[in-house]
Amino acid sequence: MIDKGQRRRTGLSRADQAAALTGGQIRAARAFIRWDQETLAEHAALSVETIRALEESDGPIGGEHATQLAAVEHAFREAGVHFTHGANLGVRIVRADLDRQIREAQQRMESHVEASESMAADDASPRKGMAALRRGLSENTLRTLQKKKREGAEED
Repeated sequence: MIDKGQRRRTGLSRADQAAALTGGQIRAARAFIRWDQETLAEHAALSVETIRALEESDGPIGGEHATQLAAVEHAFREAGVHFTHGANLGVRIVRADLDRQIREAQQRMESHVEASESMAADDASPRKGMAALRRGLSENTLRTLQKKKREGAEED
């Protein structure tokens, strides 16, 4: 049972607390699909610092983080991870739609390619380095999804 003091600390009603994510759920979801914090940050379009702060939260994460939580939940949902709420907090893996994931990964990769190619060749800024990193992560994600699809086709 959540006491009134805890409700005040999180800023959530009992119903909202039952549906809210916890830092432990986020860590567990990352472990299930072998994502590090950087990968989650990339997929959720958040900073690594934000991911760390969310994961360090004790109990239900407060409403002031609703936008960040929605991005995290969306990133996991796209990866085939769903959260359970209420009395049985947890994480579950569902069979993902690989074709949709591959299309989305291709779109992300194309946007990162365009972004990195639009920068001057002699630009040695951190911005260019991050663009190259995002491009590499997107390419790796796409290759991983394509491999997963090939392996699944071989099993059928």
